[in-house]
Amino acid sequence: MNRAVRLSAGLPASRSGCAARLFGRARGARWLAAAPASLLGRAVSAALAVAVLAACAGIPVDGVVESQDRFFENGAANPEVAALPPPQGATPADIINGFLGAIAAFEIDYATARLYLTPQAAAAWRPQAGELVVYADRSPDIAAEPDAGGVTSAILRAAEVGRLQPDRSFHSSDEIWSHDFRLVLDDSGQWRISQPPDQLVISHYLFTTLYAHLDAYFFEPAEKALVPDPRWVPKPELTVQTAVELVLGGPSAWLGGVVEEAPPAVLADGGVQVTGDSWAVVSLTASAAALSVPQRRFLALQCAATLRGVQSIAGVRLQVDGRDLVLDETGVAALPVASLDAFDTAQSPAASRFYGLQDGLLVVWPEDESALRPESGPAWEGAETATSLAVSADASQVALAAPEGLLSGLLNGEPERLAAPPEPRRVQFDRDGLWALDAGGQFWFVAADGPQAVPVLDSKGDPLTVQSFRLAADGLRLALVVADPKTGRSQLGLVLVNRAGGTPAVDSWSPIRLWDTADAMITDVAWLGPSALAVIGSSAAANPVEVHRVDSDGVNLTDLGRPFDTTLTALATPVQAAATQLVVLGADGKAWRYVDTYQWTQVGENLAAVAYPG
Repeated sequence: MNRAVRLSAGLPASRSGCAARLFGRARGARWLAAAPASLLGRAVSAALAVAVLAACAGIPVDGVVESQDRFFENGAANPEVAALPPPQGATPADIINGFLGAIAAFEIDYATARLYLTPQAAAAWRPQAGELVVYADRSPDIAAEPDAGGVTSAILRAAEVGRLQPDRSFHSSDEIWSHDFRLVLDDSGQWRISQPPDQLVISHYLFTTLYAHLDAYFFEPAEKALVPDPRWVPKPELTVQTAVELVLGGPSAWLGGVVEEAPPAVLADGGVQVTGDSWAVVSLTASAAALSVPQRRFLALQCAATLRGVQSIAGVRLQVDGRDLVLDETGVAALPVASLDAFDTAQSPAASRFYGLQDGLLVVWPEDESALRPESGPAWEGAETATSLAVSADASQVALAAPEGLLSGLLNGEPERLAAPPEPRRVQFDRDGLWALDAGGQFWFVAADGPQAVPVLDSKGDPLTVQSFRLAADGLRLALVVADPKTGRSQLGLVLVNRAGGTPAVDSWSPIRLWDTADAMITDVAWLGPSALAVIGSSAAANPVEVHRVDSDGVNLTDLGRPFDTTLTALATPVQAAATQLVVLGADGKAWRYVDTYQWTQVGENLAAVAYPG
């Protein structure tokens, strides 16, 4: 049974906006009118309290095939926003805020929102054609200036958090959104909007309340790893049907040029259903029968990885006209979800251990979590001056970045000293070699045929100075901390690794907005699971440097705190860990560990570097 939480629309400016539907009416939702505007703040608080307490029914353990849609993350209630018509005597600012709130209701054709418009504007308004602009929660600035003849210029200015694209991907932004709503008095003396924006606009608060995150998965070109493609959908549409539609619809524009699309297939009328024993059955039209067996398995793997983000499933079956399609050469027609393990580097036995450099020796935190102990193998000459450590995914190789150069070799073997890059200060293993960063902020790729500098350019082609980096487990997405070429302040962003030309290149710079303050600072970055990042940073010079979790598209930012008054210099995370797990290193050489809690545990001292495998 679905439970609905109603949020009254027409919020005060700091909480107003729209969780507008870009893609048609939400499935199975009822959108009702609610309380007067004076009660809106209390209505939202009460609604959210109900959301925490509400629960959804469980998945049946037997029976016939039936659709099991998850309408809200973590079992909470399905939210509703109730649209309120414009009250009599409303000011221009009230009209604008009421209009933005009214389109947060999932109404057909935004019927209530159109009541805030002049008849001519209401007839011409086509908001579905634009993007969804998400602005920061602080009160937007509305400047109203009366003109002659009962017309008022009413300009709203708000700091953007980002924009939701028609493909449901979110692009972070630090722009200022501005629009003149141009209000006029109607025949009854009421203000109405004559110039509504082409784009839909929503506060960050309402966006994260009414939209849910879902990763659609696509294969990287070598087909060795599945790459998450973050999307945001209205919570009433967080269903198994939507998940498969996102896969079949292809990757987002940012990933589209570097990942493999799903094999061509179209959902049949039966759509996607889940059986009583938790198998997802994907019904496809007759054209899918022509897919080769590898193509079918390829599609089933993508669907299974994506569907895991909606609900727990045992596996995936593809059907045409009610008959299962064979998914491998042995005639098997069902792909268990465990098949995804082959594309998950977190399955390595070494993935949960972390390593450190302590007094020039390599040490490891073992599975029993007792204490750091020396790892087997000789002490490497030059290890005592190293500032960065890397361990391969299978923990067989180690690399160190020291002022004298890179050291690399087998864990129990003799190291090789590489001449370039000069004065390296960061290093990480890749499946084809090593990524490194020199003291000047130049990025390098080091392969068997030698090192080569790799330029990093922004979207305008200007060079970026790299301060820190971390490659994702899929080997395709690279998180960077760079120096903004205009302001010099540190900035977080993603680039894509293109391996088509032999030596990898990086391109498609996509910045991630954390803070809009002029003196924000970011020290280090690492991946937290498939589509989130951990960063060391501060929103302002006067604020403490702490650890933060941020979505890889910049939607949510969470403060994880810091261990006491330690000055944090570096962090490390395990590959694709399900838990929020990380180790930070302080300038005093002390290492602290964090696992799914706001408590930090000291795990070592006299350390120069820390690293997880991968």
